[in-house]
Amino acid sequence: MEDRLKAMDPQKKERLLQSAYQEFGENRFDKASTNVIVRNAQISKGLLYHYSGSKKELYLYLCESAFKMMAKEIEERVDWDKSDLFERIKAIAIVKFQMGEKYPYILPFFTSIYADQKIMETNGIIQQYSGDLYKRVYAQNIDYQLFKPGTDVEKAISIVRWTIEKYGEETQAKEMMTESPIDYGEMILGIDVYLKMLRSAFYKEERGEIFD
Repeated sequence: MEDRLKAMDPQKKERLLQSAYQEFGENRFDKASTNVIVRNAQISKGLLYHYSGSKKELYLYLCESAFKMMAKEIEERVDWDKSDLFERIKAIAIVKFQMGEKYPYILPFFTSIYADQKIMETNGIIQQYSGDLYKRVYAQNIDYQLFKPGTDVEKAISIVRWTIEKYGEETQAKEMMTESPIDYGEMILGIDVYLKMLRSAFYKEERGEIFD
C-alpha cells in the first residue's frame, strides 16, 4: 500500500490519512465508515480503494504507520542516559502528546487499537513495533535501586503506566466531549502531579524535584 500511496497527490493523501485516523479512532474497525472517510477527505470512494485496496488494508497500514512513527519519535527524542524511571515515563508522555498536536486523531486511534484487537494482524504489528521498544523503555539504564526494598518493580511499573495512560485517555475524552482543543501543556502538568505521588510511593526517598 505504501507504494500506491506514494503516487497519490500529497494533499489528498494527508486528508485521507487524517480522516481515516479520526474515523477508526472514534468508531473502531467494525463500525468505521469508509463513506465518512472519503467525505471528510474530500475524495471519491473509487480513489480510496484504488490507493488503499480495502478497508482492512487501510486500517492495518494506519496501525503500522502509527506504531512506526511513535517508535521513531521515542527512539530519537528520549534521553536514554537518564536513569530515573519517572523522568523517562514523562519523556514518553511528552513525545505522545506532541504527536497528538501534530496528528490530532492519532492518540484516540492508538486507544482504539488496544481496545479492539479482533484483527489478528494488529497483534503482530503491536508486537513488532512496541515489544522491543517497551523492554528498552523500562529496562535500559534504569536505576532500580531507587525503589523501596520489597517493591514489586514489575507491578509498580504497570501501575505507573496504567495511571498515565488512563489520565491521558480521560483528558482527551473530556476535551473531545466539549469540542475544545486539547491543552497538552496542561496535560503534562497533570502528569507531573501523578508521577510525583507515585514516585513518593515507590522510591526510597525524595531527592528534590525531578520534573522540568
